[in-house]
Amino acid sequence: MNKKKVIFVTEKLIMGGVEKSLLEWIKILAPYMEITVAVMHLGGELETEIGKHATIRLLSDEQFHFRQIVARKIKKGKVIDVLQMLRAVNHARRDKSYINQCSNRIYEIDKIDEEFDYAVCFHKPTDILVPYTSMRINAKCKILWFHTEVSETVQMDKDGYKKAYQKYDKFVCVSKAVSKQLEEFLSDRKKDIYTIYNFFDKDTIYKKSELEPVKFGNEKKSIKIVTVGRLSWEKGQDIAIESARIMKEKDIKFVWYFIGDGPSYTELHGLTKKYGLEKQVIFLGGMKNPYPYIKKCDIYVQPSREEGYGMTVAEAKLLQRAIVITDFLTAGEHIQNGENGYIVPINQSELALKIMCLIKRPEKREQFSHNLKGYNYPVECKEKIYELFGIS
Repeated sequence: MNKKKVIFVTEKLIMGGVEKSLLEWIKILAPYMEITVAVMHLGGELETEIGKHATIRLLSDEQFHFRQIVARKIKKGKVIDVLQMLRAVNHARRDKSYINQCSNRIYEIDKIDEEFDYAVCFHKPTDILVPYTSMRINAKCKILWFHTEVSETVQMDKDGYKKAYQKYDKFVCVSKAVSKQLEEFLSDRKKDIYTIYNFFDKDTIYKKSELEPVKFGNEKKSIKIVTVGRLSWEKGQDIAIESARIMKEKDIKFVWYFIGDGPSYTELHGLTKKYGLEKQVIFLGGMKNPYPYIKKCDIYVQPSREEGYGMTVAEAKLLQRAIVITDFLTAGEHIQNGENGYIVPINQSELALKIMCLIKRPEKREQFSHNLKGYNYPVECKEKIYELFGIS
């Protein structure tokens, strides 16, 4: 029996929540489907692992200047592409809509002539890969995956994004809250919207949490706090550092470990230095296996401003940590406030207050941990994926 063919399109196979979830879906689908992963950039940490189950294909010519792209396409005989590019560039200069500009730029990237059963845009739903996947890949079914909230970018250009989204056959949202937002935005397409939480293998996480020794310092009398996530405005590490400043001023003994890389590193490092928090705030960088740190910490904190779901919170729940999270869109899908964790307003003072509450009340930490016993990730995720891709 011939396997159906699917292509996932994303930016780069880095060690991020979106990319980790892609790896898990590929593992699940690989026995049933022939999988290609198309990326704009090579060099991500997950390339080797994903390459075991799928063919990786480079899309982008962004490393070249416009004239070089034109010359290369002419050399390949792609004159129509060149004419479309020149026309599109002219349109893009006059168009104020970002998604329309992206739609015009897709001709800079080679069209994929191979035919697929499914083409999946597995990147943020506001960028060039949205029109590229729908317009430059031949597939019987186009799927757009929402890992984030239906953002202000989309709301500010409703007509542009509605037009771009209508070229897709199905939509996947990683939480109920995001699905609700998308249903309101695309009210005529509700039947095409699926809610499928990102999957993770709990047995793998348990094993990985025991694999490596934790390199915490010698602060035996200090509470150990861990936050995992890309260093970016959306993830709110700046809020966490402001909370750390408040806690230090109150003479609380703690060390806060941040795992992850990202564009906000310089800013966050500067903020740490400004407040004299070098002994309290430690940046560990990106890690393929953060689970030993999550398992050994006293408190797990997710200070995000935005989350499509929040995989790291689900992983901390699986490892039965005492958890404090901010009230991002999907917080209520993770935590029953006061029962198995705390949800606080997106505010450094409130965040610091609840963390200090858990530091001073070890019995509350124990209660939260106890109430997470038996937590299991929704098993219906696999069933929904099989339904989405027509696997029986």
